[in-house]
This record gives sequence, structure tokens and C-alpha cells, in this order.
Amino acid sequence: MRASAQNAFSGSVSVMNPNFPKRRANIGTPAGDIRRLARSRVPSPPKTMAKSAEDCALALGAALDRALGERRGIARFGSAYAPLDEALARAVVDLSGRPFARVELGLTRDRLGTLACENVAHVLQSLAVAGRLTLHLEVLAGANDHHRAEAAFKAVALALRAAAARDGGDEVPSTKGVLL
Repeated sequence: MRASAQNAFSGSVSVMNPNFPKRRANIGTPAGDIRRLARSRVPSPPKTMAKSAEDCALALGAALDRALGERRGIARFGSAYAPLDEALARAVVDLSGRPFARVELGLTRDRLGTLACENVAHVLQSLAVAGRLTLHLEVLAGANDHHRAEAAFKAVALALRAAAARDGGDEVPSTKGVLL
């Protein structure tokens, strides 16, 4: 993955698991220009799937953090709602340099494909830690767990796009003059 100040999401990612690429792509596509190269192989066991998903989130978060650099000239804060059919998610992001995630998905099933539902929140928390960002995410409505998860990832992507948007200046968006 390449990182640049003009477009935080530029490049390609190779993902070996057939179930996770769509979720990761939902972060990249609404957030900016990211191309996905996914190769499906033998389905991964659940533990491997969770680790693959976490690794993708860590790589994406690290690429975002690197692309933002000192975080000069960005909006810093972003929020978004995203629907998917009956599901509705809200994400609020602060590119503060302070990692934190509160993720409330309300998933009721055990699994989405081969990924345990408990790991979906962990993937988003991993993104926040590696990206050094604060994330508040709630799924407000939805009966279908797949729709709830997909709406959540889309809301995060849109909020990241808003927070990383150039504001026309070259200042660090902090009264302290620095974001750690």
C-alpha cells in the first residue's frame, strides 16, 4: 500500500481470505482511491480468518497514519451515516493521534461467513489503534447482521474521508499545534 498526503488511500492490498475483502474494501472505496486484489484460496479456519482480518485492518490503519503524517491541513473530525437496506450506522472519527474505539454493532449471530461476529468489532478497533484515531461507531437500526456490519464499515469509510479531507490550510488542527 502506498501512502500520500493528497490521497490517503492509494494502492493495492492482497488479501488471501474470500470473506474479508469486501468489508475491507468498504473502508477503502468510500474513503478514497484504494484498489483491492483479492485471491480466494482454500477457506481459512476461523482463527486464521480473524487474524487475517485483523492484519488487514492494522495495515490499512498504518497506511492511513503514514499518509496523514503530521496531519497538517486536514479537517481532523469527520462523521457520517450510512444505510444498507434496513440497517443504519453512524460513525464519528477524530484523527487526533490518540487511538480509541467504541464499537456498538449489535450483531446477534455467531458468524458472518467464517468470521466470528465478535471479531468484527475487534477489526475496527485494530484499525483505530494502527491509524491512531478515535472512532465512535454505532449501528442504529437493522435486522440483518450482514447489513449491520456492512453499513458500519461504510459509515467508518465516509467519516474517515471527511476527517482526512484537506481544509485548504497548512496548520495542524489542534490548539496545541501538534497531534500526537
